[in-house]
Amino acid sequence: MSLNRGFTISFKLLVIMLAVLAITSVALAAGTTAPANSIYVHNQEIGSGVIVIDDITAAQDGWIVVYKRADLKPDMIVGYAPVTKGVNHGVRVTLDTARLKDVPTLWARLHEDKGAKGVFEWGRWGKSQSDGPVAENGQPVLVTFGTSGSGADLPLAPAISIKSQDTNANKIVVDSVTTPVDGWLVVYKDPNLRPTDMVGYVPVYHGVNQNLKMAIEGQRLDKQKTLWAALYEDKGTQRLMEVGQKGETRADPLVTYNGQPVIAAFGTTAP
Repeated sequence: MSLNRGFTISFKLLVIMLAVLAITSVALAAGTTAPANSIYVHNQEIGSGVIVIDDITAAQDGWIVVYKRADLKPDMIVGYAPVTKGVNHGVRVTLDTARLKDVPTLWARLHEDKGAKGVFEWGRWGKSQSDGPVAENGQPVLVTFGTSGSGADLPLAPAISIKSQDTNANKIVVDSVTTPVDGWLVVYKDPNLRPTDMVGYVPVYHGVNQNLKMAIEGQRLDKQKTLWAALYEDKGTQRLMEVGQKGETRADPLVTYNGQPVIAAFGTTAP
């Protein structure tokens, strides 16, 4: 009798342990966030016919595609290279320099590899046109960069690279911020960037800033699944954040590039 009772208790314990393991596995799977799609590239010369895309984060296998015009028509493509799911460092792209001439700016856009694997099928390179552009939070994953003059002479193109992440610990990590001026990276819970929707900020300095740790007011997120990071210039009192509610003078303006504010959206697993 005691042997059977002991076996029964052990069997029940095993069932409970398996159930807990299954629940834990489901919870972990539910909390896993696919990597954000992002591109970071510095200004550079193109005389060699090869450029380097510094960092590409892709949620799927695909392509980095370089265009010579802002309208991004297929016949404006001057180069492309494969990227794999995850983080890709130092991606080299061979350019068709005969079609570039004196173009001062190029556009790099992320595409999916959705048709025949490993075959670029977009524009004049593929009849099926199946490798379409990737969208992140409803927006194309796209950056611009300068191409003329020496690399040292070119102004830095501002850029923000930030992956989707868990905000439950009331902090985030910004992968990289490139800025031509000292300033601030400010995070909002609404794309309208209202002062009352600010949830965190961190100083940034001229050049490339990597792995920035930012404290955020997690209790104000209200279960939002997307946050917005905006780049500001430190134009008022130096090293004093004067944006919105944190600074009444509002002397620190948004940084713009090609007439547009520098903003990046990213996913969150806020509670």
